[in-house]
Amino acid sequence: MNKSPYLLWTNQPPQIERLRTFGCLAFIANPRNHHTWKMGPAGVEGILLGYENKNTAYHILRISDAKVIVTKHEAFDKGKFPSITEVSEGSHLNLNDFTTMVGESEGGADCSEMVDEIQMNSFCKSSPSIMVDEVHGNGEGSLSAKAVTAPITSVHIRVIRPFHPSLVSSDINSLNILPYTMRADALLTLADSSPCTYKEALNAPEKELWLAAIKKELNSMDKLQVWEVAERHRNFKLIGTTWVFRLKKDHSNWEIAHKARLCAQAFTQTQGFNFEKTYTPTGHLNSLQTLIAFAAEKGLKFHQIDIKSAFLNSPLLEEFYLHIPQGVELNEKRWCLRLKKAIYGLKQAPLAWYKCMKEWLVGANFQACILDPCVFHWEGIKPIWLYLHVNDIAVFGNEISEFKEEISLKFEIKVLCPVHLLLWVKITQEADCIYLDQQHFCELFL
Repeated sequence: MNKSPYLLWTNQPPQIERLRTFGCLAFIANPRNHHTWKMGPAGVEGILLGYENKNTAYHILRISDAKVIVTKHEAFDKGKFPSITEVSEGSHLNLNDFTTMVGESEGGADCSEMVDEIQMNSFCKSSPSIMVDEVHGNGEGSLSAKAVTAPITSVHIRVIRPFHPSLVSSDINSLNILPYTMRADALLTLADSSPCTYKEALNAPEKELWLAAIKKELNSMDKLQVWEVAERHRNFKLIGTTWVFRLKKDHSNWEIAHKARLCAQAFTQTQGFNFEKTYTPTGHLNSLQTLIAFAAEKGLKFHQIDIKSAFLNSPLLEEFYLHIPQGVELNEKRWCLRLKKAIYGLKQAPLAWYKCMKEWLVGANFQACILDPCVFHWEGIKPIWLYLHVNDIAVFGNEISEFKEEISLKFEIKVLCPVHLLLWVKITQEADCIYLDQQHFCELFL
């Protein structure tokens, strides 16, 4: 009879996928609300003690403070067996100190945060002394038993952990210690001096450059017939706008242009009234990597086409009315603007742009990939592959002059060849290979 006792008794196979080696190295994931900053440690080390059958969690001894953690958020290294002697000095192994960090409670509610008070009845019904074996680093070795006393009485435990270090060297001036959020704000202030509002742009040292960027944006909207002036009516639900300013930088982090973008205040939109669907397909990074590898193998040229003011080319199905934006000289009390095409900030603007671009590509005999809706292929004597990412198009092929001519008749484009920066990845193309690196990304954000 090739059946386990558990199978014979319950008529169900045992869940062996949960089995781990007792005493192996475990990693306890830190709850997200306990992360002091994004680049901080994601977890702490521990030792596997046992299982929690009630909620399929594990009992893990946290090495840093000798507390037993009951958690579902863990990972194991079955090849390493830490010794209990590695527990930090000054901490005492007390089996009363249980902290629960399970993923979900019985009721299904999210309880990933640390539980403050835990009833210890279920943990304190054994004998007064519990033997904990000291396992040496090799996983074999001699075992020396140490008695750890655990009281039988029922107690309430309140676990309180300091959020910040309690000991700071006296040589450090406490005024120089800043939280990570304040450091990040300081770095952003140093990294980008772009104005935050239209008024700040008018009073900035580079006022003329920002005014030129504003004029360029308004001229693009006028050229593409994004809106038309309409008489204001009290039944119109008007949407506000805001100006967004930024300094555009190249792959070497040099400032190359002052950009101004008029954006809709989408928080004033109401689902079911002036928008429905907002989901927009985005290209998979794996698809781009595959196309780059394919281009390197087949010796295809790699071009990038940037469509200027992409969203402003997208027709809208819904009816929108805007307040008169700053910089447009019209009487706001009498007039408003009726949108004919999408502008940046609208909830459905990315979807409207994707539909506009896909409609043109299908009309130009391109076929969309089944697995990735942002990859298109044109079958011909010299095939062409496209990868879409919002207004950037990565083009792979040896003969794309005809494609560039056709797309320039529909949209205003800028051809970048060779490609320098795409999806925060610096791309260097040579005769026999293509190099990828993210030095620009690291220097910009770290």
